[in-house]
Amino acid sequence: MVRKLGHGMLIFAAWFLVMGSALSVIYVTHRARLATHELETLRHAAADLQAESGQLLLEKSSLSAYARVEQMALKELNMTVPDTDQVVVVKR
Repeated sequence: MVRKLGHGMLIFAAWFLVMGSALSVIYVTHRARLATHELETLRHAAADLQAESGQLLLEKSSLSAYARVEQMALKELNMTVPDTDQVVVVKR
């Protein structure tokens, strides 16, 4: 009887350890999938930021083109910015 009880306890302990191991595998797999999903989300965000950076660089270059036109107007055409008393505001 003692042998059967010891054998039953051994089987129960092995069953308990197998179930614990299975639950651990499930938990770790779930966490890995969450981490993978977060990584993909961050990669998409990085790609969006990269695209926005490119758009901002284009905008910067177009704005610097206006500064170049103003600089050329000042140097080559001897144009100046009018004083405030020379500015006429037209209203509709």
